[in-house]
Amino acid sequence: MAMKILVVSNMYPSKSSPVFGGFVQRQVEALRRAGVEVELAVNTISATGLAVNAVKYAALSRRARRAARADLDLVHGHYLYPTAVIAERAASGAGRPLVLTAHGDDVDNAANSRLAGRIKRALDRAQAVVCVSEYLAARLMERFGTPREKIHVIDCGVDTELFHPMDRKDARLLADLPEGARVVLFAAHLREAKGVRTMLAAHERLVAERDDVLLAVAGDGPLAGEVEKAAREGRMRGKIRVLGEVSHYRMGVYYAAVDVVCVTSEREGFGLVALESLASGTPVVASDVGGLPEIVTEGLAGRLVPPSDPDAVAKAVLGLLQHRPAGLADAAARLTSEHSLERVTERLVSLYRSLIA
Repeated sequence: MAMKILVVSNMYPSKSSPVFGGFVQRQVEALRRAGVEVELAVNTISATGLAVNAVKYAALSRRARRAARADLDLVHGHYLYPTAVIAERAASGAGRPLVLTAHGDDVDNAANSRLAGRIKRALDRAQAVVCVSEYLAARLMERFGTPREKIHVIDCGVDTELFHPMDRKDARLLADLPEGARVVLFAAHLREAKGVRTMLAAHERLVAERDDVLLAVAGDGPLAGEVEKAAREGRMRGKIRVLGEVSHYRMGVYYAAVDVVCVTSEREGFGLVALESLASGTPVVASDVGGLPEIVTEGLAGRLVPPSDPDAVAKAVLGLLQHRPAGLADAAARLTSEHSLERVTERLVSLYRSLIA
């Protein structure tokens, strides 16, 4: 008989916001392919603000309570703030085990919120807590005192059907990027914590050193206007390609088409962009923060640099443009094996079975 679970998430894609919480959707799809019956209670509204949040989280809570029927095997909540409280109510109402996943900023956001006490109770009530990196597991123990034996480090995984090495010339053609340029890719939600300004400052230094460098920026967000302005004005005019929001299914082409991918985040719970880039055979320059060092091995898969240091980013990119890491292929193969979506899904299903046995 198939396992039945309820997934509760405050982020999930929609037609208007196709990349909003996309990694949760991909995990759900992988679970369904593995034979798990998944019901959803999710929020697809990406807008924020006090009034909007009050409405959308009240609606999410109602959906979760309605969906939490007695024939479920367990409830899995994604994000601690505020979903942990909503998922815990649903699991308690149905008398079923609770799994919670912490993805990154939600750990600190939860600890600093007015719901901190209720989130801690949800964590204490949960039979298992999933963290997407060892870094985040340590952070969770520090902020909430969650026992290590309750924590399972399981990341979101990389879809190797989408992210794999391609002929760079073919990928450039598909991505509509100039064949003769040395292309650096920055893909993120364009907000301050992702190091957007650090990337722009680093690119200004790169342009001063090499005339053939082009920065491709994929994503949208509060700092999109600054990126567009930099692409139109000053020394970087014509040296930035603004791609806008790119679907997950297209990103593999861009990763394979470029020479280097930069992840200049000020903080990062895991680093899915870095993992997808390496799976596509492209080296990474990443901030030495959060879960990124668990993915990017200095000298093998790319370079680690201090956060908020555009000089270090530019120097690392220049080095990779001159010499691709000799161990890149081996590092990519190891990461792909360890973090494939199939392997991650197997671990998650195994965890579920251990809780409902």
